[in-house]
Order: sequence, then structure tokens, then C-alpha cells
Amino acid sequence: MKDAQFKALLADAIKHLNELSDNKGAEYTETHDRLENFKIGSQMSGLTPKHYAWTLMTKHLVSVRQHNIGQHPLTQDQLREKYGDIRLYTVLLEGMEKFA
Repeated sequence: MKDAQFKALLADAIKHLNELSDNKGAEYTETHDRLENFKIGSQMSGLTPKHYAWTLMTKHLVSVRQHNIGQHPLTQDQLREKYGDIRLYTVLLEGMEKFA
């Protein structure tokens, strides 16, 4: 991958992450607290909010792993969605470090 290709890929990933964040934010929170579902999920599961978020992200990591080793092929659209979800979880986890 050439530098220009990487920069184009990165710009597209950032655009997708912003769109995904807007869509997921509207879907998962009524209070505009992006960590609300993790706080509630942690109470229900007995995990910390970070552990709960990590657990949710793991399902996407497992799916990508299964794709990469040929156990469960994904379409390009499915793969893009998985990578986007993983990116968003990492931003939310970082937010838990900074703002929770």
C-alpha cells in the first residue's frame, strides 16, 4: 500500500467512523451520554463499564478473526461494518478513560 492509498483509506475510515458514530449515538442513547449503555450494561452484568465494552467489542474481533483465517467469510460490506464497530468501541473505551 502506497502512502497515498493509506491516506485515502484513512480518510474514508474517519468519514465512516463519523457516520457510524452519529447512527449508533441516535440508536443507543436517549440522554446524549455516549457511555449510557455501557453503564447500564455493566450494572446488569456485574462487569465494569470498560470490561463490558471490551466484551461487546470482542464479538466483532472474533468475527474478523474467523474471516481472516477462512472459517467464516464476510462480504466487504460486512467487513467494513465490523472494522467500523471495532474502531468506534476503541474510541468509546478511550472516552471511558478520559471522561468516565
